[in-house]
Amino acid sequence: MAELPEPALQALIGAALRGRAPQVETLLAMHPGAASRNVHAAAVLLDAEGLALLLEAGPDSAQRAGPGGATPLALVGASRMEDDQRAAAAAKVLLSAGADPNDGRALFAALEGERTSLLDALIAGGGDPTSSDNPRRVSLLHWAVDLCWKPGPVRRLLEGGANPDARWGPLDETLLHVAVRRRRLDGVRMLVEFGATVDAPTKGGDTAWRHALRRPFPEVAEFLASQGASTQLRPADELAVALLQVDLGRAAHVADAHPDLVASLNVEEARLLGDLAGQGKLAAVEFLLDRGADIEARGLDGGTPLEQCGWFAQPDVARLLIARGADIHASGCDHESTPLGWAVHGSRYSGGADGNQAAYLELVDLLLDAGATVDLPGDPPNVPGQRLYRDATETIRARLRERAFPDGVPL
Repeated sequence: MAELPEPALQALIGAALRGRAPQVETLLAMHPGAASRNVHAAAVLLDAEGLALLLEAGPDSAQRAGPGGATPLALVGASRMEDDQRAAAAAKVLLSAGADPNDGRALFAALEGERTSLLDALIAGGGDPTSSDNPRRVSLLHWAVDLCWKPGPVRRLLEGGANPDARWGPLDETLLHVAVRRRRLDGVRMLVEFGATVDAPTKGGDTAWRHALRRPFPEVAEFLASQGASTQLRPADELAVALLQVDLGRAAHVADAHPDLVASLNVEEARLLGDLAGQGKLAAVEFLLDRGADIEARGLDGGTPLEQCGWFAQPDVARLLIARGADIHASGCDHESTPLGWAVHGSRYSGGADGNQAAYLELVDLLLDAGATVDLPGDPPNVPGQRLYRDATETIRARLRERAFPDGVPL
């Protein structure tokens, strides 16, 4: 039978990845037997029988990249032709032919789609949920607890023997540290239930309880203390608690007793400045800056204090940071953005964004007045500002059209 034409294959894959069943049916009627003619079509359609026949004729195709660089197993994981059992069956065929379950796509897609049968098949076929040796450079479990919280699949992985103390990243965080950082009390409870070490330290010596104390997430700190976590405070913790309460007298007492404390905070402790900035604690931010805090210290999602102001709609603190020399072009955060990008993205997606449009508008004006540019990393070279404009709310778009795109908006 003739090979499936490339345009038809791309259309079929696109429809299946979006779960558009009527469009898939139309394409299959136009191209009968598609799943028996192409391994990538069979994969995205979750056709285990078709895959078996194709792999029998060409076993090496189990790892062959298709449109967009996706392997057949990655397409099984990403397919939105919702049938967990069929997906698991298709995955087993590919795994038996040598497909790599640690390709950085299949496991992640299975967890995101909460397809536990597929997840089980991938783990049984050699998938490692605690390894970061994949193209994403992050373990499945850390990613799930950090960015894609799905309690059911995470519990399934832990029940299957995944290590609750698995570590990852430059800070050597355990899963418990990540769950605390994201204020996932249900995740913290689950990890403790499966034996996570409550006092495990990060590279900088932080425990999960200290993480919770300095955010501050009191309900998380209280739970960890009830589970036996050490509640001993270090000077850096005492300073953080005082500043989070904007108790400048107490903060000064701690800082005076330890003159080098602020300037010598480690990477985890130094994010205090960004946390305070995001919470709008102007006096506390000024206190740290006056005592030598790093104005570019990175915190949440790798963002600078100015970027935290952008996300959390804090124009007054942003004004102070800009006056003190904060980098308005800072990039390198987890989201490949800038302070202006964080503000625009926050105007649409942050919690309570609808009620903060005036503050976001003020931030956009502040940053543009200071010389911020509209192009972000990842913009097409000939369309600067495209990401920024697409992210913006209508209120922010109107201001961008007026100030940044006088010759027309980027399409």
